[in-house]
Amino acid sequence: IQNLILSFQIFCMQFHNQYFYMPLKPVDNILSFHSLNYYMNIQKTEDFGEVQFTDYGISGIPVFQVSRFATRALASGQHVSAKIRFLTEYSQDEIAAMLKQRFSYSEEKTALQALIGLFPLKLAKVLLKRSGISEDKAAHTCSEEELAKLLEQILAFTCDIIGSGSFEQSQVTSGGVVLEEISADTLESKLHPGLFFAGEIMDVDGMCGGYNLQWAWSSGYVAGKAAAKAATEH
Repeated sequence: IQNLILSFQIFCMQFHNQYFYMPLKPVDNILSFHSLNYYMNIQKTEDFGEVQFTDYGISGIPVFQVSRFATRALASGQHVSAKIRFLTEYSQDEIAAMLKQRFSYSEEKTALQALIGLFPLKLAKVLLKRSGISEDKAAHTCSEEELAKLLEQILAFTCDIIGSGSFEQSQVTSGGVVLEEISADTLESKLHPGLFFAGEIMDVDGMCGGYNLQWAWSSGYVAGKAAAKAATEH
């Protein structure tokens, strides 16, 4: 499609697949779980909601929302990472106090057992590993420094993004014919009269929530009506 557009000498932003999962560098064997209310920051943009950790990467609505920025950054050769905050319903001080209580009053529990109820088991193991805390270490013997490192992981769990899903897996594309070359009233090309555009062929993409479907329907209606009128006039 992009080559066809360029054959008309129409300026086209590179197409990128969007609304997909993001493959990660190996994250210490986190496999197939999801949880609610994660705050996600990626490439200077952010979103809040449910993030899914799978055996192929991260997914979920927040990933969809920020994917346009990630794919374009990856395409330009930039390093891309996602920073995820867990336990978003609690403040930093509240999480710190919670960890201190759980670990100091768990004389018969291991560090891993002290996190039961806060995180899925596989994530708890990764958080401890990244914090330098052995799973089998007696919880009450963990130092303030170790708990501080654990708190850091909970507040800013970082994953390197190494790619994107395929076009077959994406829900919408970003990129396309630049809007400056299209009439806003009719969606007709300013360079080639009689050529009309609709939907994802234009450099328009929206957030999740039906906006891309609405754009497809609305732009199709406008372009189709304008094309029919132009055909009868000529």
